[in-house]
Amino acid sequence: MKTQLLSKIKKAAWLSFFLISNFNFAQQGEALYFDGADDYVLCGNLLPGSYTKEAWVYVTNFGLSNNIISGGATDGRHAFFIPNTSGNRLSAGHNGVWTAVQDPTPLVTNTWYHVAVTYDAATTTMKLYKNGTLVASNTNVAPYTNGNMVRLGAFDNGTNLLNGKLDEVRIWNRVLSACELQYNKDAELASGQTGLVAYYKCNQGIANADNNGIIDLLDETPNGNDGAINNFLMNGTTSNFVAPGSPANAIAGTLYNTLVVNSNQSFCTAALVSDLQATGTGTINWFTSATGGTALAATQSLTTGTYYVSQTTGTCESDRVAVNVTITTTPAPTATANQTYEANATVASLVASGTNLKWYTTATGGTELSTSTLLTSGTYYVSQTNNGCESTRTAVNVTINAGSLHLDDSNDRITLGTAINAVLDPINTFTVEAWVYNTSFMNTFGYNLGSIIGNYNTSSVDMQFMLRRDGTAYQLWVNDSNGTNFKAVSVSNIAVLNQWQHVAGVWNGSELRLYLNGVLVGTTTGVTGSSFKSNLINPIHIGTNLSNEKYTGNLDEIRIWSRALTDAELLNNMNCELGASQTGLIAYYKFNQGIGNGNNSGLTTLTDSSGNNYNGTLTNFALNGTASNWSNFAAVNTGVTCSPFLAAANFETSKVAYYPNPTANVLHIENDTVISKVEVFNLLGQNVLTVSTTGSAITVDVAALPSATYLVKVHSDNETSTFKIVKN
Repeated sequence: MKTQLLSKIKKAAWLSFFLISNFNFAQQGEALYFDGADDYVLCGNLLPGSYTKEAWVYVTNFGLSNNIISGGATDGRHAFFIPNTSGNRLSAGHNGVWTAVQDPTPLVTNTWYHVAVTYDAATTTMKLYKNGTLVASNTNVAPYTNGNMVRLGAFDNGTNLLNGKLDEVRIWNRVLSACELQYNKDAELASGQTGLVAYYKCNQGIANADNNGIIDLLDETPNGNDGAINNFLMNGTTSNFVAPGSPANAIAGTLYNTLVVNSNQSFCTAALVSDLQATGTGTINWFTSATGGTALAATQSLTTGTYYVSQTTGTCESDRVAVNVTITTTPAPTATANQTYEANATVASLVASGTNLKWYTTATGGTELSTSTLLTSGTYYVSQTNNGCESTRTAVNVTINAGSLHLDDSNDRITLGTAINAVLDPINTFTVEAWVYNTSFMNTFGYNLGSIIGNYNTSSVDMQFMLRRDGTAYQLWVNDSNGTNFKAVSVSNIAVLNQWQHVAGVWNGSELRLYLNGVLVGTTTGVTGSSFKSNLINPIHIGTNLSNEKYTGNLDEIRIWSRALTDAELLNNMNCELGASQTGLIAYYKFNQGIGNGNNSGLTTLTDSSGNNYNGTLTNFALNGTASNWSNFAAVNTGVTCSPFLAAANFETSKVAYYPNPTANVLHIENDTVISKVEVFNLLGQNVLTVSTTGSAITVDVAALPSATYLVKVHSDNETSTFKIVKN
């Protein structure tokens, strides 16, 4: 034992050095070449009473006995060989009857063959296989005698030799079936084989090189049955480890009959046999019994329990492997069948009870909806997931109240009539505002003009006011007297597509002002008429005028005032719905009518929410679908009411103080009442900073803001104060 251990240690050290030094340019040995002169391997006393011997063999000279796996006259009378005296036919036998089984077909030289012989001592049956096929059998072969020595390439030491190559030599203590031999022959064995006594892969050294340091043929099993290499030159293309090896080397490390399977598999409701997972190279079949029975159909439903899997190659079925199957049933979530939401509602608004909810637009299949997906009226479906198992889906009928109105640029129009004209006749202060969502800058008539609201006609003097988009410009036009010239404020390159914008025009009796998103963007002075044009008979239209300047897109929150709103009022009111009792409010259209994108046939009245009953009439609208209809999205969320606006006179009593202005780093704000929040907006109306507090004084850090002009909105006791600052 000590000598053997030292031998292995020396061999391992030599192999490590040899392989490292030759790694980049040498090929590993894949077979062991016997020169037929004196080469053989002494494996030891290891042959069982019942056995299987198998190997790949490549004979180069049939002038010899060509023993493959044999014993000797005095230490194990068993032979597996290709005797020239029998016409080079594969043979095996015991105790002098050396051809107890023999292949009727001679082998040929320079050809790889997989050969095997099995012996069952209990039944005295010997079987001979070539390339996985049974070629001979004998049921009356007495057990071998005189010992159980095993030699490769010889019968007795140095005699009855093999001239050729061996690869994948295996000795088993059991009789392998034809299926097992057929399964195993074309690949190297995986570890953990039942009954494997010795296994010689012959994959040692460097092919055709100097391998003199190798003295043993390694046994790949844990049994330690290494074979002693005798008389090999261990250098060159014969009497050495060589390459290429047998066909089995092409699939090194694999085994055809190895099933890869998870012994515990979990599935969801309605799982089928086809959902079970196993990997192999043959035909995979599933059973409900460990042996026998009929393979299950792929469409058979699974239940919780134990199933068995095997694979079949040709007519050979492998051993079956048990698999524990668990079926998890996840019930559908519960939800109110009919749910109604306001415009701008998203999937996140939908309500259902369950775990890990998923929403879809189809009862089965489809893609899960993002929580930010805008809802439209229709049916949605919700499932829940538990332990990776998704349930069936529950239907929810969703109704989305409209929040804006879409105009298709063809012939849609809303007529407000002429009643408002008389209200405008005597005044010279005025505000008109609207939320617009442009979807095109060109209408079907070839114009890039889109009238938002006004009473313009083709006559150059026939108008009181018009709020209009002209290409990428927004404009406010007025006739400030009974003269022939219109006055306008126009700002170019501010209109955009597919984005809500708040546009407001103000006439304060001396100048016109244009606002975008609450920020003043343009001014025209010298508009000093004492009133609008009087006695005008042109009706006010929304979305068009009598010159076919048809607007394309969505409109929301249109308001007409008899006074000039301040910057702060516009900013305070633009992102919310107006409360009751607004001073100077002539007409107010929320567009919160009908079902978003639904069937709104007959809903042809646009309601005035000011209380003055200047309702509008819809003409030529489709009132069904996503175009020319009441829409499911809005600029202002329904039900969000503006906080009361604190007029400038009242702000004086609140004594809001702020300094320094301009500022580079911080802004100090003081008030005689508690400040709840301070908001900072850029001139595009975007909130860039919000700070909450509970005191009457606050220091706001604006150092990170870019240098620009900002609007600061101070919230205090349901009142607000807005002022401008300059950030250096």
